Amino acid sequence: QRQMCIRDRNFAANDFTEGRLVTFDMSALLNGKGAFSGLVITDPGNPGNGTFNFDIKNTSLADFSPYCENTTAFPITAGRFAFQTRNKIVNNHLTSHLVLNMYKTGLGDKRKDLTPEVNVPLKLGLVVLQDNKGRINIDVPAEGDVDDPEFRYSKLVWKVVLNVLVKAATSPYNLLAGAVGANEDDIKFVRMENLQDELGPEQATQLDLIAELLGQKAELSVKANLHVNVEKERESVREYLAKRGMYLQQNYGSDSANVVLSAVDNLKIMAIEEDADFVRFLETKTKTEPGTLKLDELIDLYVAPSNIAMAHQTIIQKRIAAVYSYMKQKEIFARFVLDESFVDDASHNRPRFEMSYQVAE
Repeated sequence: QRQMCIRDRNFAANDFTEGRLVTFDMSALLNGKGAFSGLVITDPGNPGNGTFNFDIKNTSLADFSPYCENTTAFPITAGRFAFQTRNKIVNNHLTSHLVLNMYKTGLGDKRKDLTPEVNVPLKLGLVVLQDNKGRINIDVPAEGDVDDPEFRYSKLVWKVVLNVLVKAATSPYNLLAGAVGANEDDIKFVRMENLQDELGPEQATQLDLIAELLGQKAELSVKANLHVNVEKERESVREYLAKRGMYLQQNYGSDSANVVLSAVDNLKIMAIEEDADFVRFLETKTKTEPGTLKLDELIDLYVAPSNIAMAHQTIIQKRIAAVYSYMKQKEIFARFVLDESFVDDASHNRPRFEMSYQVAE
């Protein structure tokens, strides 16, 4: 493990009188590059109260790799950082504010010989937090009880930093959305309407945002997976097929006419009212005695379940193909992974593509 070399240490105090506040000034050089300075104001006879400030400037992040490896199994290989902390202790309780600026942070491959305390996709967390110039700014409060035998200030600082990284890795959507000036929902889901098999302006705009995000963060990739409430959408397909038969009969002379229907045609089809004319059409086609069956029963006779399943599968295939075709035009296409299957998801009424962001660990 890399050792920390501390040189040119300076320590000065203005007084050591018990019952009076004493000011301690400290400074040092870390590994020949980073600068450390500290200011502590306390009563030597009552160290449970006081203030202290620490500043570390332009220090190599790799110097702190052992902390990262022990906790996450990832070694830090590159980057520099500056660190400021302002602290106050009252009755042995510490309240602290930490400001950490990191630049061009690099992580090595996860060490398989270590069992980490926290198992998270740390590289994803870094990519999420970094701006397009490789900068990470962490500004957070912290607190702890200094009389706790387990208390270590360095441990507290690392825990705060790690919590930020873990949150970024496990809940990245809000931070990623901020990078392109979007809402979390815009880059997390691409929603469509039931029966929709082409991209509309809303879906195209969202896919553009996702492409812009991948363009900003070269290490990032995304997997898109279609979720469909099969039962709910097949109800819509069943209704559509019944009304399409009537539309074809009225406009082309046969309910099985082989014609290509436009988006306008489909809107007209779904606008057909379930009135007496619709009922008579179904009764005629199913050779049912007028007035003997309800509308749902007539539709079930007219539309075969196999036709519903086949039409629904066609819609799903077209939907996936539309996203594939649109994103294929983008320079980031190699990092946009589109699952060719779909998930039957009864928890939502509308179909949607769900985005999962990742970085190769």
